[in-house]
Amino acid sequence: MKDYRATFDISDADWKAIDKALSLLEDKFTALRDITDEDRAWQIPFSTRAEAFCRKAVDVMVKDRDVLIDTDVDLDEIRGDLLSIDELRPRISRLESLLEKCRDNETWLKGFLFTGCIDGYVVFDLAGRAGPMKPLHDAMSFKKPGLKMPLVDRSGKGPAIDPDAE
Repeated sequence: MKDYRATFDISDADWKAIDKALSLLEDKFTALRDITDEDRAWQIPFSTRAEAFCRKAVDVMVKDRDVLIDTDVDLDEIRGDLLSIDELRPRISRLESLLEKCRDNETWLKGFLFTGCIDGYVVFDLAGRAGPMKPLHDAMSFKKPGLKMPLVDRSGKGPAIDPDAE
């Protein structure tokens, strides 16, 4: 018997705790702005060089703060922006890692799900009982443009699908 176990055992209580933690994150991140498409259109590109410039510029402005007297430059706000970036980045990194792990597992699960369903379909088809699945299976196109070699069944005995069939 094939092993289709890609599932993970997360209890209902753990799912509830995860949902509660996500709600807490959503609640705590309400301080972040919802950036609109219009806002994005006006965003200034911020490269690593631009960041290096900004960090150095903040250091220089802090040392010679008196130059900024009677100007519209709000050094405290600028320093706050830099601090906010530095505080946000490690959280972004952790969230991105967690999201990547979730997406990788979803993809892994989809592969096992699909493989199991196709194997089950083949068994039902051989037994002459694939009726309810047949239209769905037939609607799913296996033929790809530019297919160079025939798709082979799992036994390796020959093509599972005739690549020339329409």
